[in-house]
Amino acid sequence: NEVYELERSEDGMNFKKVFSVSSMSAGSTSTYHFNDDISLVSSPLIYYRLKIVLASGRNIYSPMVKVVNKEIEKGNYVISMFQKSTGTRSSILLRIDWQ
Repeated sequence: NEVYELERSEDGMNFKKVFSVSSMSAGSTSTYHFNDDISLVSSPLIYYRLKIVLASGRNIYSPMVKVVNKEIEKGNYVISMFQKSTGTRSSILLRIDWQ
């Protein structure tokens, strides 16, 4: 199975893993949710990307998603990942909402 790692960066270059989950089996649709507490993030912008660790050990990275840090409101971003697998193809939608 693949592993999905959500990574966050304050500068768009140095990423840290903030969430990790193993994928469900092929041919299924799955949804994963993660609340990212950004109360200690001081950057005005936050960057997210998805790192997919394949069973072979190879890594695939999604394009970065840039969001404005709403730190002044002291809340959380709710990160949702939607996985749909059909046979040998898999697609993932990354959605970020302010809570």
